[in-house]
Amino acid sequence: MKPANIFTDKMVLQRDLPIRVFGTGDGIVSVHFLGETVTSKSDNGKWCVSLSARPFGGPYSMEIELNDEKIIINDILIGDVFLACGQSNMEMPLFRTESGFEDSLHCDNNNIRYYTVPRRNKKGADNYGYHFETLYSEEKPWEICNSESSLHFSAIAHYFAAYIQKEINVPVGIISCNWGGRRIEAFIEKSYFYGVPSLENQMMEFENYVAELNMEEYEKEYTDFCIKNEEFLRMKIPDSIE
Repeated sequence: MKPANIFTDKMVLQRDLPIRVFGTGDGIVSVHFLGETVTSKSDNGKWCVSLSARPFGGPYSMEIELNDEKIIINDILIGDVFLACGQSNMEMPLFRTESGFEDSLHCDNNNIRYYTVPRRNKKGADNYGYHFETLYSEEKPWEICNSESSLHFSAIAHYFAAYIQKEINVPVGIISCNWGGRRIEAFIEKSYFYGVPSLENQMMEFENYVAELNMEEYEKEYTDFCIKNEEFLRMKIPDSIE
């Protein structure tokens, strides 16, 4: 059993709303946080517990027991959490902006925390590529905003977090989930396509395409493509930008 990868040291939890902690694996899970303990049993290899809403504050620690195995998460803050999601405009890191290097020298702030969602073609698949910098698909923990971490984080997300944190004066966690060059439809909740004629027709065409698709053949072709693409990119990416 294990918690989802977003539950790491230095994470930020949303204030004033129930705190959901979840993960995968079979068995019994108990979560201890701020004097509260909630226990649950997994269902079909997944588990989730809900803790009481809390006001902003921290740092705190959380203890998770998974089949008698203990995991302790430290330096947790409670504040406001935002999702920064989109294409290349959102992906562009701070160091690629006009004043990014200069701004990074003055951005150390323990009350701003970053989390970057890894880029993957599909579950379990590695992705190698180059856009603003070399892209990898490994999991990364939450990071504190400082002169180094900010340079490689989404510039828009960083400036937004810095502005918001100064205005509301509570911890801010910002989750960067972006991938330049991808179709924007991938970032839109499916239900929003319905009710808008042009988008609804597009979704219906897509669903008809998927219904007629030979998934076994598609998976084979897609896997072959990923392997060839990875080999190509590994040859093309110079060591100087890794």
